[in-house]
Amino acid sequence: MGYKLLALDLDGTVVSFTGKITPTTKAEIARIAKNRTKIVIATGRSYQTARPYMNEIGLIVPMILLQGGLVVDEHGVPRRRLLLSPQIVAEVLPWAQRHDVGPVLFSNNNVYAKEYKLPPAQYQAFFSKRLAMVSDLSEKAHQLIDKVILVGTEAQCDAVYPQLAARFAGRAEITRSWRHFLEVTPLGATKGAALAWLAERLGIQQQEVVAVGDALNDLSMIRWAGAGVAMGNTVPELVAAADFVAPTVEEDGLVVALRHHFPPATGR
Repeated sequence: MGYKLLALDLDGTVVSFTGKITPTTKAEIARIAKNRTKIVIATGRSYQTARPYMNEIGLIVPMILLQGGLVVDEHGVPRRRLLLSPQIVAEVLPWAQRHDVGPVLFSNNNVYAKEYKLPPAQYQAFFSKRLAMVSDLSEKAHQLIDKVILVGTEAQCDAVYPQLAARFAGRAEITRSWRHFLEVTPLGATKGAALAWLAERLGIQQQEVVAVGDALNDLSMIRWAGAGVAMGNTVPELVAAADFVAPTVEEDGLVVALRHHFPPATGR
């Protein structure tokens, strides 16, 4: 069938784990865009850390950011925003301390942390140069908080993820976006919900949407889309939910997926 909307995760899908986008991937995304297929980027990143990749690819498109808590138009203007309640933030902070995972608070264009659980360079890469180290995160909890990331070792995050999900069930969204991250976002702030919201406003049907991702935070949009694609570097839950499994990001798996769902015109 003719798909009209393509939703792309960034890290592990468009962008390799070394932070690179291959020329082949750029060319394939450009081909899709020229065919007038609408493209949306769906990422856990903030606008500030996602925008440079859009500039590199040459895309001017809407973005689903912060795991679906924020949707901006092609000019970066917010169109939908969900916020964590101060009560949830105030509860997350001591919980994180007890389990030795480091909270990172996202508020508008600001990012706050108290300590580094990874090398500082990795914090800068993931959380932008707007990251501010503060002595007391509770002083920021009253601000408008978009999401909280809890940073720890992979083993720590694996161990406490079920506990965190159970504690905040029905009150917030809990997901894994990377092996060192647990994410707490407002209830209803998922990539799938944001993609459904955006598709409706674009007049595009669910079966006309392709969504591509590689991590648990992509599961909701892969389940919702008419065609869900899991990258080869994914987790078993995405493989089970996907309609198509591509090679890994390091093998230009996105190119394979796009050529499968948006076949290039063949010459006569």
